[in-house]
Formats: sequence, structure tokens, C-alpha cells
Amino acid sequence: MEFTDLEAFVEFSKTMNFTRAAEALHISQPALHRKVQKLSKEIGVPLYSKSGRVLSLTAYGIEVARFGRETRSHVDGFLDTLVGSRSDQPVILAAGSGCYLYILGEPLRSFQKEQSSGLQLLTTNAEQTVDKLRSGEAHLGVTVLDTVPPDLTETKLYSAPGLLVVSKDHPLARCKKFLLLS
Repeated sequence: MEFTDLEAFVEFSKTMNFTRAAEALHISQPALHRKVQKLSKEIGVPLYSKSGRVLSLTAYGIEVARFGRETRSHVDGFLDTLVGSRSDQPVILAAGSGCYLYILGEPLRSFQKEQSSGLQLLTTNAEQTVDKLRSGEAHLGVTVLDTVPPDLTETKLYSAPGLLVVSKDHPLARCKKFLLLS
């Protein structure tokens, strides 16, 4: 397997569009298509499927794309260690817009001042955040989850008490105390 073919497939997996991915890679669309076909043939599994005009990754394609992103990250880390330089690859964070606005604003500003690698923000819901972490499309995710999936690691950033918000004329607005029953 050639690393350039794997990197080309990772770029394609981001957009699921051969033309846009080829432009990002500065190669022709047919050349990109050949690289993806070659990789698929070498691995021996289909990496994407086509339904009408819609392309989507197969389960194998999702795994190969994750492997490619992880491999790129390991190579960048190795080279940074070897030559003592900082990677120009951004840290990719997946979170909801409310989280960015109300919880992460100041920490993100501080991070950007201190780090030269940059930051890429993905606006996602909880399910998408988990998916982006699992696929390797995001390095970090911030979201609200009832339970943390066993394949992910958590660090609690913030806890908030339960709140009840009602209009002033609602009967519950006159209650001074609520009992929460489990």
C-alpha cells in the first residue's frame, strides 16, 4: 500500500467528491480516482458505494479513512519528535455551537494564542461528535452524553445543576422548592 494513495483516499473521504478532493490534492480527478481504485484493489474490499449520484463510504472505507488519518497523525508526530519542529496540522475539535459560545470561548482563545499548530472547529451535535471522534476526523470532542461509549475516554469539563425554566404565569413558577425523584 502506498502512503500517497492512502492520503488521497483520506482527502476523498472528507468530501465524498472526486473533483473537490483532486483540487485539494492538486492532482487530476482521473488520477485521484485511479489512486482510490488501486487502494481498494490492494486491500481487497470496496471503500465506497454509489447510489445514483450519491457516494458514501462503506464500513471498510470508514475504517481505512480512520487508519489513514491516524497514520498521518503518527507520521507528523514522529517527524516533529525527530527534527524538533512543531506540526502545522491543526487540532480538530468537534462540539456544538452553544458549547463554543458559552463554555469554550475563552479556553479556545488562549489555546490559539499559545499554539502555533492552529485549531479547526467542527460544529456538531452529540451523535456527530461521537462519530467524528470514532472516525478520527476530530481529535477532541465536547458534548453532553448520558453515558460515555466504552471506546472513548472522558474528562469532565463542566457540570450544571438541572434547571426548570417556565413562564412567570405557569403554576410551577410559584413553587419555591422541587423534589427530584429518581
